[in-house]
This record gives sequence, structure tokens and C-alpha cells, in this order.
Amino acid sequence: MRSRVGAKLGTLAALVIGLAACGDGDGAYGGRQLSIAELMPRLPAAAELGLSQRRESKWDNATDMVGQGLVIPDATSPSELGVAMEDAGFQGAVGTKLEASHHRFSVRIIAARFNSEQGAVEARDALHQEDLKQPSAAACLVSPREYELEEIPNSAAVHHVPVRVELPPGESRVEADRAEFVIGPQLYVVQADGQPSAKFSAEFGRAMRTTYEAASGVGGLDRFLMREGEEPGFRPDAQPGASPRSRETITGVKAFVKSDDLTPVDARRLRREGFISIVFQPIRGPQTAGVSNVAVFATAEGAQNDMAHELRTGVIRSFLPDDAKIGRFDVPGIPGARGFTASEPRVGNVFWVQGRCVLVLGNQGSGQLDGPLSKGARAIYERTNGECP
Repeated sequence: MRSRVGAKLGTLAALVIGLAACGDGDGAYGGRQLSIAELMPRLPAAAELGLSQRRESKWDNATDMVGQGLVIPDATSPSELGVAMEDAGFQGAVGTKLEASHHRFSVRIIAARFNSEQGAVEARDALHQEDLKQPSAAACLVSPREYELEEIPNSAAVHHVPVRVELPPGESRVEADRAEFVIGPQLYVVQADGQPSAKFSAEFGRAMRTTYEAASGVGGLDRFLMREGEEPGFRPDAQPGASPRSRETITGVKAFVKSDDLTPVDARRLRREGFISIVFQPIRGPQTAGVSNVAVFATAEGAQNDMAHELRTGVIRSFLPDDAKIGRFDVPGIPGARGFTASEPRVGNVFWVQGRCVLVLGNQGSGQLDGPLSKGARAIYERTNGECP
């Protein structure tokens, strides 16, 4: 996807800003795998959802996770489903059960680690097939309906819609949502159950978004933005008339497309690449302006693909006058970093990937651009140890 400095900083025109992405399998995932202990902080806190925590668990056995942590159909054997998880490369999991005090509404959230992203996807698909089944062996209580979570890549979801028929004695009407998504070798499962309510889907949607934001590590991205002096003479600030005037975070493809006036083609590509969120920070130097940004995607492969797209000559030229001259440069000290400058307007950008993130530093102004941009990029890369969530 792309975002122009011209769109974000009023006085700057046609400076292309890149976004972030993530990997595929063990090698392409980028960054280190999370340990089992590190998975728990990737689950949302009860207070974030306005719920109370009832239980917190840790499993090193897939059958125990299935039997103790998940709601599965009566006809499904926990041991057989557990074996399927083990065959997919299950390594361990953590989970939490949250409940509301004002009515019957509970949420189970699990984060499980597998030995590869492919294994996590296989486990997701196995659980999704269970979600599509009738949960009760005694009665037809719900109608399972599959749907898409547009803003959450690598996901699958099912809504258990309560049926409008007379129920057998002892049974009560229920509503439920089941969803799974994959980030690298991690599988996240969110299950909500409760009394049918007009607010049920909204409450589940809130739980889903909050879980995804916690799991994807979008919090704390500010530290990957340029700090004062990292690019010589620059500081975080906006030139007069620039937009945004201050740091801005946009989460989700739909919000980003609307904010940056992107095309449907861009939106489809962003979803395919697993776009999650982007943080913009205007920067300024002596009579010079620019942007520092960082975007995070679901995989490192997506980040590499996105950066490659943004650096295509045709994409760069789409924001420049026909007679503009484009120069290219590398950035020693940052693996894979690439930059470009344009003669009219006088602009420059440097792009590089850290884990699941694409970072961009861009300037418009007179004088040499590639040297200062390279110094600023190296300072960010070294300060952050070349890593990103």
C-alpha cells in the first residue's frame, strides 16, 4: 500500500511512504518466535473489555487445551482434535476466560504456538470446521453461519445464530461467535457465548478487535519513529500548514483506505499482504519537512512484498511530474534497505524492513537528501536492534 507525504503533509507533494508486512513459515515470519510465557501478555486484559477474569491457564498438551480451554461440539472427541493439533506442530498455549457480571456473556481467548505458520494455519482450519458444526448433540440450538473478518487477515469466523423454534425441555436459547486468526506461528482463538442479544455481535466485535490489537503487537510502535537528532538537524514536529499536525495512528485497511484516499486495488493488496496498522510522525529540519512512519503487517513476507511494490518505478512516477528524474541509493548497515530521490519536487525516501514492519523516513527540501536520510535510518535501526513486533 502507499501513503504520500503530499497527502499527509500539506506543503509536500508526491513523496511516497511505504507500509509494513510480515512473514511466512519459520524463515519468512521475521523476528524471533514468542515463548509460551510471552504469549500471555499478547492476550487482552479483562479491564480492556469491561469484563472480569474467571480463569487463566497454560497448557503444554493440545488435548488438555482443547478439553479445558475451548468449547467444542458435543460429538467431537477432545483427544482426536488434540491429536490434530499435535500433528500440526503444537508447542504450547495460554488462555483466559472472561465474563460479564450484568448478563450471561463469556469470552474464552487462547494463544497457541506452533512450530511453523503453516502448522498454525492447519490448526486454524481444523477448529474452523468444528465451529461450523451443531454444538449440541441433543437439539438444534443454533444455525452456524460462516462470515469474514475483513480487518483481520488470516482469519476464519462463524456466528451461531439462535434458532426460532420450540426447544426441548432443559435447553435454553444461546448465541455464540467463534473466530481464529494466525500471526506467524501463533494461532489465536476467540470464543464468545451468551444469551441472545441485540448487542451480542457488537460485544464480540470489540473482543475480537482488542484481541487482535494485543496479539499483533501494534502497541508501542512509537519507538520505531525517528527521534530528535537521529536524522541530523531534524526533530519530530510539523511545518506550518502540514497535516497531520502531530503523530497519527491508523488501524485496519478500511480506515487507512479512507484516510489516505486509496483505491480498491490498493485495499485488496493491503488485505492480501496482511496490513494491520500504521503510525505517522511529521518531522522537520531547517526549511525542510518530512515524515517518519512505521507500519505492521501479519507477516514479514508481506512487508517485503509491500516495500518492493512501493519502490517500483511505475509506482514512484505515479506521484511525480513526467520530467522528474529518479535516483536510487542503498543504505550501508541496514540489510535490504533501499532509497530513492526525485528531482521535481526535490524529495527522498528510504525504506527498510524490520521483522513484521516496514519503516520509512522521507524528506523534501534542497540539498543532498540521501546522506541525511541514510544516517537517520541507521540511527533508528541501531536503536531498535533491527527488530519490530
